[in-house]
Amino acid sequence: MVTTQYTLTSVSSSACCIGTGNSGTPTIVVSPTTVAPINVTALPSGAVCLGDGVLMTVTNGIPITPLNFTQTTGLTVQAVNLVGCGGGNPRTHTDNSYWRVYNLAPLGIPTPTFSVNSVRIGIELANAAGTGTTQPFTVNLYSQTGAAFPGGTRTLLGSQVFNIADLALTTYNAVFTTPIAVPSTATIAVEVFTPSGQILGHQLFLGSNTLAETQSSFIAAAACGVPAPVTPASLGIPQFKPHINLEGQYGTGASVPVGWTFLWTPATGLSNPTSNPVAASPMMTTLYTVVGTAPNGCNTSANYRVVVNQPPAVTAQPISVTNCDRTSASFSVTATGTGPLTYQWQEQVLGVGAWNNLANGAPYSGATSPTLTINPLSAILSGNKYRCVVTGICNPAFTSNAATLTVNSLPVLPITPVGPVCGGVAGINGVALTVGSAVPPVPGSATFTSGTINVAI
Repeated sequence: MVTTQYTLTSVSSSACCIGTGNSGTPTIVVSPTTVAPINVTALPSGAVCLGDGVLMTVTNGIPITPLNFTQTTGLTVQAVNLVGCGGGNPRTHTDNSYWRVYNLAPLGIPTPTFSVNSVRIGIELANAAGTGTTQPFTVNLYSQTGAAFPGGTRTLLGSQVFNIADLALTTYNAVFTTPIAVPSTATIAVEVFTPSGQILGHQLFLGSNTLAETQSSFIAAAACGVPAPVTPASLGIPQFKPHINLEGQYGTGASVPVGWTFLWTPATGLSNPTSNPVAASPMMTTLYTVVGTAPNGCNTSANYRVVVNQPPAVTAQPISVTNCDRTSASFSVTATGTGPLTYQWQEQVLGVGAWNNLANGAPYSGATSPTLTINPLSAILSGNKYRCVVTGICNPAFTSNAATLTVNSLPVLPITPVGPVCGGVAGINGVALTVGSAVPPVPGSATFTSGTINVAI
C-alpha cells in the first residue's frame, strides 16, 4: 500500500547465462486509496417472528447509539430511606457528596469517546423552604485511574451546577448544557454534590430504594466525620442505594454510501440481493454478508444476523384414552417454538359445542402444562374431548388435535330377591339368591358358601 521499487533483470535464452542488457529499475506505484468501512443497520433491530420482515441498510459511519448505565434496580424511590449529614427540625443537611463509579472498558464501545448527556438521580425530597422555587446541586464527572475507587487519582472531566425545583419521591434528569466526552475505555466517577442548606433551610436528599444493586455507592460528608468517600454499608446503612445513572450515546451518525454497488449473500429470503436497502424475511436465523464496492473499485464487507423466532407447533399430538371409572387418565403434547411456551388445556363436553379452558382443581391437574391428568375418572366425563393450545412469543398460537376420553363403568351386581330373607341350609330349605350383572359382564368365577346362586353372564 506504499510506493515500492522493483528491479528487473533480463535472462538470456541460454540456461547458463544471465545478461544485463535489458535490466532496469522500473517503479511501480500502488495507489494508497482507501475505502470507508460499512455497517449494516436493521429495522427492527431485534429478533423477529417467522414471516416478519427486516429492512437492512448499508451505511458509512457509526450510528448514534444511546447507552445508559445504572447500578440499581428500577427507578422507584422509597420513602423514609434518605441518608445525609445534617439535623434540625425540619431536617436540613450540610455539604454531602454521593458517588457512583462506572467502568466503561468491558462494554467494548466502538468509538474513542462516549458522550455523557445527563446524569439521572433519585430525589426523595427537594424542598427550597419558601426561599425560592429552586435550590442548587452540582454534578462532577471524573476519570478514575490507578487504584480502585475511593483510592487512585481522579481527574475532572466536566462539571455543571443545576437548580432543582421542589420534588418528592421521583427522579430528576440533570442534562448537561454541553455533553461531556469521556474516553470509551475509562472508569468514570460520578459525584453529586449537595451544598449545605442549613442557612436557607433547604432540603435536598437523594432518592434510593432497597432493591439489589450491582455495585455499591459511596458517600462523604466532612461535617459528620466522613471526609473521604465510604460505602453506606460501612456506616451501618446498607439499605441506602441511591439512583445515580449515566445516560449518553456513542457514534457520530451514519449515511448511505453514494455511488456504491452491493451484493448480499445468501440470497435466500431477500427481496433483491443487489439493492440497498434490502428486505429480508428468512425462514430461520440467517447471517447475511454484504460486499460493497466503492466508486474507486475498492470493496469492503459487513455482516448482519437476522434472528428469527419460530412460532409454536405441536409435534406430538394427544392420544385418545379409554380407562375404567375411578382410575385416572393423562393427555400429553410435545411442542416446539421460541419460548417461553405456555400451555392451556381445553375441554369440549361430549365432543360438541364450545371449548372451555380448564383450571387446576379436582379432578384436573397440569391444566397449564404439557400433560393434563384427570384423577379420578367418572362416567360423566365419558365422551369429552381434550386439546391443548400452545402459545409462544410469536403468533399464532397452535392448537393440538382433539383426543377423546372414554370411561367404562364398573360392573353392577344386583342380588335378587332384595333382603331381608330367611336363612337356611343349602339344598334343604331357605331362599335362593340370584346375582345378575349389567353390561359389561362379570368375568371369571365366584364361590358362595350358602344356597343356590345363579350367575347370569
